[in-house]
Amino acid sequence: MEEVGNLRSNNSKNALALWVELFTQPIKYDLNSNEKMWCKFIEEVFPSVLLKCTYEKAFIANVAKLGTVNASKAAILPELCHVLVETGIKTKNMNLCEYSLLCVTHFVKGAHKDFFGTVVGLSLGEALGSIVEAKKTRFTKVVKPILKDIEGKGIDLNIYLHAALMTEFKAEAEEDSEMMEKDQNPAEICTKRVSLIMTELVPAKKVDKSSTFRSFMRTQKQEIGGAVSGLQEKKSMTMGPQSSFDATLVMKEDAQAKPDQSEPAVKKEE
Repeated sequence: MEEVGNLRSNNSKNALALWVELFTQPIKYDLNSNEKMWCKFIEEVFPSVLLKCTYEKAFIANVAKLGTVNASKAAILPELCHVLVETGIKTKNMNLCEYSLLCVTHFVKGAHKDFFGTVVGLSLGEALGSIVEAKKTRFTKVVKPILKDIEGKGIDLNIYLHAALMTEFKAEAEEDSEMMEKDQNPAEICTKRVSLIMTELVPAKKVDKSSTFRSFMRTQKQEIGGAVSGLQEKKSMTMGPQSSFDATLVMKEDAQAKPDQSEPAVKKEE
């Protein structure tokens, strides 16, 4: 499996095809059996397979994606989730992060609820919560169903996310000892962050904009129609009907025509 990262395309493709075949059957997590060997194998090889999902050559990337999905469904192991979080979700490669989240959806559906109380499970919760907190719309659409699946396993999201964020805070505090000397309460900070995350998870109320717009246009049309009718009434009162205007023209033409008829009559009398 060292050939996965080989620069020769054929060697890399063949190694990835073998990875696909290895995870066609589900592997159950049991430390008392040979799954320890699988855990070590996944920890060493899976990062290379995951990185190949965004490879420039499509025929290699497609095989790597298929192998990653198979592993996410078959190998419900902490080592696999750890690679998805550290190598995939927390990376700056947007495409790799998005695809890693899609693989996490398969992993979460097959994971037992006790897994989310482990160190790796809390690390996953911290990564998912940080995405929602950052309001990254591209990724939030994928993260929300994942958190709903976790909640569907009988896990309280408030407690789970609070514990996950506390692990991040503790890690930062260990690196920076001065942080503990400041007037900061980690529990309060995590509680505020969890409340913000939970508000983002609540679906927004749908407003029927079309009906509102139609009613608005209806009222505007009525107001415009009333104004136009009022102008027509004022015009009719000042200028009169159109027929009277035509009648005046006819009368003027008749008045101009009468003197022409009277002149010959006067000449005859003379």
